[in-house]
Amino acid sequence: MLISSEYPLSMQVDDVAGRMILDKLKSNGLTVRTGIDAVAFEGDGNVREAHLSDGSILPCDRVIVGKGVRPAVGFIPTDRIPVDLGVLVNTNLQTGIPGIYAAGDVAECTDRVRQRPWINAIWPEAVMQGRIAGMNMAGRPVSYPGSLGRNVIRIFDLNVMTAGIVNPENDGPYQTFSRIQPRIPVYRKFVLKDNRLVGFILINRIETGGNLVSLIQRQLPLTDSDMGLLKTI
Repeated sequence: MLISSEYPLSMQVDDVAGRMILDKLKSNGLTVRTGIDAVAFEGDGNVREAHLSDGSILPCDRVIVGKGVRPAVGFIPTDRIPVDLGVLVNTNLQTGIPGIYAAGDVAECTDRVRQRPWINAIWPEAVMQGRIAGMNMAGRPVSYPGSLGRNVIRIFDLNVMTAGIVNPENDGPYQTFSRIQPRIPVYRKFVLKDNRLVGFILINRIETGGNLVSLIQRQLPLTDSDMGLLKTI
């Protein structure tokens, strides 16, 4: 397994969780190389070797590539419809041309916690965006509250759940606190801004994840009860 970043799932977890995932992959028999890319493949009908970014060659007979989501926007007239990484939309999911809407992985709308245009290419947001775009197209004005990135994945016996901002800027207005119990293993990390939860990482014991997502979505100041919840899980 070749990973271009220094640990797996670098867009969804921090370095602590990433190292836990990396160790789990290795302990289950995978050979994992980080900080490296495949730059070319050679073969005659079937692949036989991969050329890597460090100049080495890796013999192989099958390749699986997973590199995330990048919207296909090359066909869009950018002089008429504003495009960044995706198609920029307003709170009604309308593009720069009245009556034309975008939803799903191509729509770049406001991220709830970052408060700036962002693409969260996940199924729950695509479903909600599709419904809201459809209602607006049908003449019923409805605003989209903004997207929220979150992920749940099982890696062998590690249950991983993340949401929102998990790697905040060091000089930003964020407060983070975390707790790790390596023997179990359990890891928690919470990111706060202005006494509001804006992100979290859970490794194992993820049962309270739904409540945490709700706290982020509501963006209300945390109560003493909420803070108690974060400190006890």
